[in-house]
Amino acid sequence: MGLRVKIGVSGGNVIMVLMIPIEDYEEAYRGALLMYKCQGESTKNPLARYIADSLKYLESIRNCKET
Repeated sequence: MGLRVKIGVSGGNVIMVLMIPIEDYEEAYRGALLMYKCQGESTKNPLARYIADSLKYLESIRNCKET
């Protein structure tokens, strides 16, 4: 996967731009769509939702400590 990430800051927000080959995007989109369909959920943009859900998970474990 030829993933490149550009990050910037604007008004207290972080802007992330992912640049990947269209074939990789389509595969990731189909995978996210399948995941939400199997969970019985529908979403307008499954890949964007998957990324948002992943960020929410990371935020939820922000204060976890290694044992």
